[in-house]
Amino acid sequence: MKEKLEQIKKNGLKSIEEAKTIEELAEVRKDLTGKKSELAEVMKTMGSLTPEERKEIGMITTDIKNTFSTKLDEKQEKLTEQAEELK
Repeated sequence: MKEKLEQIKKNGLKSIEEAKTIEELAEVRKDLTGKKSELAEVMKTMGSLTPEERKEIGMITTDIKNTFSTKLDEKQEKLTEQAEELK
């Protein structure tokens, strides 16, 4: 499961970086943090884990969510600034 989470993080950060418009970034945000995201699917399966595993995986998923949130906000700000410069 840790490998899957690392892959989700890697792919998510790549998607954020590749977004060229605010609209694309909004779609990426939905794909990464929405109810049907890969991360949400992993979180749904956490109930079947042992308490130790749940704690560890929970910490990893929280870290990934926080990383995505920070990077999405930074990219949003960058794209907004670029759009304003073009006006």
